[in-house]
Amino acid sequence: MNIERKFGHGFVESVSWGAHIGMFYRTSEDIRKIFIPYLAAGLEANERCVWVTAVFSPEETLKLFDERLPDLDIYIDKKQLMILSPDDIYLREKHLDEVDSIAGKWANIYNEALSGGYEGLRISADISWLKRTDFERFIVCERVVNRIVAENRIIAICAYDTGNFEISDIIAINSAHPYAVVEKDGRWGLIENAERIRIKGALEESKEKYRSIFNRASCGIILTDLQGKILDVNEYICHRTGYTREELIGQKASILVPEEIAFKFPEYAARLLKCGSLMIETEGICKDGSEIQAEVNMKVARIGGKECAMIMTRDITELKQAYEKLRTERDFNTQLLDTMFEGINVIDAEGKLQFANRQFCEMIGYTLDELKGQPGTFWVHPDDYQRVASHELLRKEGKSSTYECRLLRKDGTEISVLLTGAPLFDGDGVYQGKVGAIIDITELKQKDALLRESERRYRTMLEDVQMIAIGLDLEGNVTFCNKYFEKLSGYSKDELLGKNWFEIMVPDRLREERRRMHDNDVRENMHAHYEATILTKPGEERLIEWNNTTLRDATGNAIGTMSLGVDITDQKRMEEQLIRTERLRALGEMTAGIAHNFNNILTGVLGYAELLKDETNLADIASGLEKIEQSGIKARDLVKCMMDFVRIRKDKEFEVVDLTQVVKESIAISKLRWKAAAEASGISIEMKEEWTDNLLVDGDASELTEMVTNMIINSVEAMPKGGTITFRGEHLGGFVFLSISDTGIGMSEDAQKRVFEPFFTTRAEVGRGMGLATVYGTIRRHGGEIEVQSQLGEGTTFTIKLPYSKSLTEDKKEEIIPKARQANILVIDDEEHILMVFTQVLKGHQVDTTTDALEGVRLFKQKRHDALVVDLAMPKMNGWQIADVVRMIDKNVSIVLCTGWGVQIEDEEFKRSQVDFLLAKPFEIKAALSIIGQAVELKDKRAKG
Repeated sequence: MNIERKFGHGFVESVSWGAHIGMFYRTSEDIRKIFIPYLAAGLEANERCVWVTAVFSPEETLKLFDERLPDLDIYIDKKQLMILSPDDIYLREKHLDEVDSIAGKWANIYNEALSGGYEGLRISADISWLKRTDFERFIVCERVVNRIVAENRIIAICAYDTGNFEISDIIAINSAHPYAVVEKDGRWGLIENAERIRIKGALEESKEKYRSIFNRASCGIILTDLQGKILDVNEYICHRTGYTREELIGQKASILVPEEIAFKFPEYAARLLKCGSLMIETEGICKDGSEIQAEVNMKVARIGGKECAMIMTRDITELKQAYEKLRTERDFNTQLLDTMFEGINVIDAEGKLQFANRQFCEMIGYTLDELKGQPGTFWVHPDDYQRVASHELLRKEGKSSTYECRLLRKDGTEISVLLTGAPLFDGDGVYQGKVGAIIDITELKQKDALLRESERRYRTMLEDVQMIAIGLDLEGNVTFCNKYFEKLSGYSKDELLGKNWFEIMVPDRLREERRRMHDNDVRENMHAHYEATILTKPGEERLIEWNNTTLRDATGNAIGTMSLGVDITDQKRMEEQLIRTERLRALGEMTAGIAHNFNNILTGVLGYAELLKDETNLADIASGLEKIEQSGIKARDLVKCMMDFVRIRKDKEFEVVDLTQVVKESIAISKLRWKAAAEASGISIEMKEEWTDNLLVDGDASELTEMVTNMIINSVEAMPKGGTITFRGEHLGGFVFLSISDTGIGMSEDAQKRVFEPFFTTRAEVGRGMGLATVYGTIRRHGGEIEVQSQLGEGTTFTIKLPYSKSLTEDKKEEIIPKARQANILVIDDEEHILMVFTQVLKGHQVDTTTDALEGVRLFKQKRHDALVVDLAMPKMNGWQIADVVRMIDKNVSIVLCTGWGVQIEDEEFKRSQVDFLLAKPFEIKAALSIIGQAVELKDKRAKG
């Protein structure tokens, strides 16, 4: 790097680094003539240029460069050209700042220039702002600055208005600057002042002091020849590297750097000779092998008539670490401000805006130029002045605060904002102003007002609606209930709000199940529609049909539920009564068919029995007995169909059901109602079945059988002249589809829309109106859907869609009857022939029998049998009561209930009893032996404990 720098004017070609020049002018035009070419030359030579201007405004200053520098914006953007005010460097509170502070500011700007890759710093400053009271201190300041300029790669011009200074002042100014730019006879020139000439002489006289100064320098100095051999080093180098002066003199300078850096020395030497100076940052190697970060400034010097290299180094290890940390923080803050959602403004201690970010300017519709220097009242709504002022007092006390206020936009509209303000203090604790972060909440406030109004209307609607309205939180505590529910339940709001719904409103037997269902609803999958029982304050249970929704917060997290309910207790009672009536009517209609079938069965039984009296051939006897057994099985199945049909449904867990078997059983049951009458009238009704897949669903077999039976009866009634009913089934995509088609009279479009409504019928003379409504309820309980398609005169098709079974199914294996040990068994039944059957079936066991319940209890007390087989319907004591008494006598005994009412015994009733096994009459011998074997095994397990 060349020590000589272009000055930019014809009257002097170049000046050296370290030139501190005073200039005396009469007009602002003089400043323009000197400063613009001078600064332009510095920019073109890769120097950072600073103009401290008071004569021109910053905007005017930039316009002066327009013709000379087409790329002015580039220099401004990369901060190569800086336009500053006297406040930025020299002044503090309108007066001259401390000398050390001013010197420090120039030093910072210089160091930043070097760090930014610029070759040096070029300064121009007009001093028109200087007050007479500050003159003496300013001259001291200029002498300090003069030393800084002389010792670094800096060139500076300070311009003074001759009209503002007396002759003595000009002499003092001239003495503080080694050079001066003056105008004489219309021509400008650069002169060296007398003080500088005197210093040159003094410098010659001080050569003998060189060694002392050299060694005491605050930076490392190495002198080498142009081949890199060390000629001299100062004490700083010895101290930092651990070498002595004697160890280094004569060595190659490469001994002090890593090998990869030493490899570049020839390149550095060439650049040094070409430019005259070179500045780099590099790693240094100490004698002990440790590394340091160093800033190296190399210059070509002439000592003793020979050219050599003067290498000045400074340990910047800590500085680099601090700079890296500062750079990281600066980059982060810059990015943060550039991307912040909030508007940001900075207000000085006088209440004037000094800075605002883009977001704040856009928020109120002004540019930064329009806002800068304006007081806060410029954009605050007049009605909010007092509120804002009260918070401003907090800033001066060092306190931050957040509050809402309104701002006025440039177009006159107002916005609502949330403002957070914080105070700003300098290093001495003096209040400098405040910074504000502003968020536009206008839209949020509008939405909030609409939301509050909507919430008010919603709450009013829920309060007044003639339905139950209940809100629960995640734990099931009541958060809302309306007047209708208060009236229905007997509880007041005060008694319910904040209380746990499940503890107060749900019967004990259902509490845990409903609590688990609620937890699942709010966290996973809401049951949108279901029926559930509540317990009123007087203790009455009411059945409610609920429609529910999950309540969520703004982030989508569940916070509770809101439910609307209808009391369907009375409706359900009516429906159940109607269903019972319908079943009784259907059973009455079945009577003729049942009698017909039983007559056929009894004819076979009695006929074969009479023939066997005189038969002696064993083979014929066996054949006849087999026919009697088959007739008995038919009679048993017929009774089971009747009992399944009239059995009242209770809610219970679903099991795997094969729809093809459901259809077959339903056909058999329905025939008991219509077959005899149809045949008597000469009407032919044909049943067709078309199955393509396995039709397994999870459900209640008896309820599904009743549903299909109702649909078959409807189809039969829709075919007064006979016809065909076709059943089709298939399994598609996780669902089972069952269609039932008839060739009957069909339905109108209006009838199809209403066909599932309770009490609706198209055949007033024969219909009861509950058949298809019951079908619809059954399908809903099984999670399914039903559709109807029909045309008048062409028939009707119902299509049922049910979820395919999710339960694991296993192939049925032939049951292996366990071989029980010989056991003591007591059989109690009021029918002698049943006791005879058990005596024969249980050969191999010790069997006691009795037809009297009390006698049976006495026998058990006496013999303590292993197992008890007891009939349900007994005189004096029924089977449940006998089981209770026997269990008190022997807790280990196994009890088998044998009854013809087995299909009507509910699961809950069975679980609550003392009975272990259920054997339904009529039974197969294989089934009876299996249950007796299990009963004996259970008794043995209990005895072992």
